[in-house]
Order: sequence, then C-alpha cells, then structure tokens
Amino acid sequence: MARQILNTGGAANDGKGDTLRNASQKINDNFSELYHLISLGKGGDGLSLEELKSLVEEEVTEALQDVGLEGGNANVLLYKGYDAKTLPSEEDISVDSTYTFETGTIVETDTNSPDINGWSINLPVTQRYVFLKKVVLHASESTKTIAPSDWSSSVLAYDRGGVADLDVDIVAPNGNIFRNDVGETEVKAVITADGVEISPSEYTQFDYEWTSGGVPVCVHATTRYVSHIDGNIIVVGSDGTCPIGYGVPATNSGETNNFPNGELKSIFIEAQAVPNSGTLPLQLTINDKQED
Repeated sequence: MARQILNTGGAANDGKGDTLRNASQKINDNFSELYHLISLGKGGDGLSLEELKSLVEEEVTEALQDVGLEGGNANVLLYKGYDAKTLPSEEDISVDSTYTFETGTIVETDTNSPDINGWSINLPVTQRYVFLKKVVLHASESTKTIAPSDWSSSVLAYDRGGVADLDVDIVAPNGNIFRNDVGETEVKAVITADGVEISPSEYTQFDYEWTSGGVPVCVHATTRYVSHIDGNIIVVGSDGTCPIGYGVPATNSGETNNFPNGELKSIFIEAQAVPNSGTLPLQLTINDKQED
C-alpha cells in the first residue's frame, strides 16, 4: 500500500481538507501497513522498532495539528484594574505575548514576564474598576504568539464601588425627643469604612434618597428642612414633583439633581413634622454614585 497523505486543506477548519473520519482512517491504514512491514522484517530499513514508532507518532501528531484536531481551543482572559471608569488607550496591550497550551500560561514574549502591560490572568485586588480582554486561540502548535491586535477591546467587567467595607448609621445629633411640638434635629447618615468615618469629600460619591412610606419626602432646596403640614411629612406626588411651595424631592439620583455634592447626607426635621405617637416614618436609601 502506498503511503496515504492527509489532506489538511489550505487553512485550519476551511472545509477543504479530510474529514475527521477520513483522516483517522488514513492514519490507521498507515499504521497497519508499517506494522505489517515490520512483522515481515522488511520495514525498518535500518531503523529499530522504537525509532520507527517515534517517526510515525511525530507524523500523526503533526497531521492532527494541521487539521485542527489536537489540543482544542483556549479562551484566554486577562484583567487589569484602574481607578477610572474609562480606560485610556495608553493602558492597552502594546506588546506581543506567548501562550503555552500545555500549562495554560501566558507571558510577555520579550521579557517572559506574566505582567503584560499591567494585564494579568489574575484578578486585581486594589483598583475600583476591573477591565478584561479576551482572545480565542487554536492549538495548532504547543505555543502561540499573540499580537496586540489579536486581543478584543477592553470591557469593563465590574465596579467594586468607591469605598470598601462600609457601614451606615443614622444619627440625630441634637436628640430625637420632642415635647409640645418644640425643637428640631438633624437626621444624619454617618458612613464608616473599617470603623472610621469617611472624609467629607467622600460623601459626594453616593446618591441619597430620603423617603416616607417608600416615597421621597420634600425638603427645602437650600436648608434641607423636611416639608410638613398638620403634623404630616409632605412627599412627592404621582408626577414625581413636590406640591408648589413645599420644596423639592429629597433625592439626588434622579434626572433633576438639586443636591449634587453630598448635601443630602443629612436633612433637618422640626418637631411639628413628627407624629405625637408612633415612630418617625423616615428612611434613607444610599447607593454608590454611578459615574458617566
């Protein structure tokens, strides 16, 4: 039997080469012929059995690689942390890297460093924003060189938030007991990180919404006093606005932001707004501000 050469096509997976079944059949036939020759003492031509087996295995391995049947694909992800929501172009990958299929490792080609322009297979642990890049590699050889242009565009994977390990306490520095509808107090959010109150400037990183019964309350646009009438706190109407003369919604997370700099970390409430019995129907929702 003449040696049967595998038709690998012009490129991997172009549909012009042998099918997996045909390629496997040719490999089996070649093996059978070689071992048959060896058994007759005619096939070695000076080569030992082990040497001949080694040559055959090399040919088979190369053939399988050429038709894209060995090693499979690798989806390689790299991560990079950054403290802004938009990653500048200078933070992109600009060097060649090398991926090894057997170990699943990737290094910068010239320096052999796992740090590729600050990108790594390991998730960063410090910066607020985490970006990722992806490349799909086909195992046509044991290693693969990846050019900068092979990577996908940078994608924002997630946002850790502005400050870690937060606790929020609502306090009333001037007390919370009113007698005969006299007095007032500040109702204040105290935000701590690892037990220490954050700096005044960090309060601007959050959106605030003070509500009563799940509906934003109305406050004076300048003083942040809660609007009230007849012992009841005024809340926004069904149209999302406050009644004329009763201030603005106590929220800075909507389209109309009357308190952009963290002013709503505290509001003020007068005794006349507090029911004479029961609890004060006032809640605070606080969220990390979403940057554009």
